[in-house]
Amino acid sequence: PEDSYSFIGDVPDFSELKVYITYNSSVRSQTDEFDISSDIDINEPGAYRVTVKHGQFTAVFEHNVYKKYLGDINFDGRITGTDARAILRHAAKIENLTRPGEAVADINSDGRVSPADARTVLRISAKLEKHPDDIKKNINPPGSEFHDEKTNGA
Repeated sequence: PEDSYSFIGDVPDFSELKVYITYNSSVRSQTDEFDISSDIDINEPGAYRVTVKHGQFTAVFEHNVYKKYLGDINFDGRITGTDARAILRHAAKIENLTRPGEAVADINSDGRVSPADARTVLRISAKLEKHPDDIKKNINPPGSEFHDEKTNGA
């Protein structure tokens, strides 16, 4: 797969994986008879190797586990103007997001990635608006203008 990924806590689903065997550099056929093994830790972000075996043939691909934080398009653990820019460029059809990036870009949860999502991410990065996860949990992260040391952000 070009872009195999999951988010922390989600068990990777390889049920749609298609395996093709090429014989003599020209005959290609699909097989459903293969074994998959991996060292994926669903609780730890990172890149993991997945091994697919069919008889004497072995193929390896990378599977990435990401921490899902709405608006963090580049998965650096922060929401910044760079994330807002990527969302806006995607919404304007200038640049495509990765599949995992697209999964966290719809910050307002309206089912599509739009300039409104870019605006929200930019406002969050400028500390003009709270992140939806923080609102749900009634948390204000330390360092934000919304944080109250007496209540530890709540």
